[in-house]
Amino acid sequence: MKAIAFHLQKGGVGKTTLSVSVAWELANLGHRTVLIDCDPQGNSSSWLLEGNQEPEHELADVLLGKVDPEAAAVCVEDQLYCIPTFGLTHTLRNYAKSGLASEPFVIADMLEKLPFVYAVLDMAPGLGTIEQSALIATNEVVLTMTPEYFSLDGLETWAEGVKGIERGLRTKVHYDKLVVNALDLRIRQMRDVYAESLKAAREVYTINVDPVFRKAQEAHMPAQRMTGRDAMKPGVREELTKLAKGLVDGTGRK
Repeated sequence: MKAIAFHLQKGGVGKTTLSVSVAWELANLGHRTVLIDCDPQGNSSSWLLEGNQEPEHELADVLLGKVDPEAAAVCVEDQLYCIPTFGLTHTLRNYAKSGLASEPFVIADMLEKLPFVYAVLDMAPGLGTIEQSALIATNEVVLTMTPEYFSLDGLETWAEGVKGIERGLRTKVHYDKLVVNALDLRIRQMRDVYAESLKAAREVYTINVDPVFRKAQEAHMPAQRMTGRDAMKPGVREELTKLAKGLVDGTGRK
């Protein structure tokens, strides 16, 4: 199984949007995929599981050894599953404070037991114990930013933080893909930031401004399922498909 995470220390850059959309895209390509909600707020869980039967278990139950990982996976549709986090219970947040520091490889151990082709990890901003455990468990991290100057600074800060994790845990975090989200090339500052972002990663993908992402989040469904006037722009859907295929076969472009 290949584990993929979308991350940056800054919030509001579209990590959850992209996690849900790419997980859906991978499943749509025919790959059995699980989205693992590693964010204590549980945003992607509420997004994906609206209208489903109330899940019995959450990610924290798995990490605490209370339930088998596969038993906690909720079928969303066809090939797409979700291991949720219940944001209102604060169980994952409490576990991160009390027990996770002594078990940095607990998420990696969990992934080894899951019968999926792909796992997509939705993560909160920051580099706390949950994020560290998730990052070292992944095969690939996709950096996610918005076209603003402080996001460029955030990329450098993130890379420095990850170097510390790698030294401390004697592991390697692989990242060579970057998504520039909510891009509008008509705006000069965004064009300038985008030009600089091309130097930051081997493969850079762009998601143009599209209000469908916001509407999809409000509707609690993947953006690809929005139809009619609320359907995604063709270019945005095409870029999501390219990103998903790049994660599957290793191809991409800068």
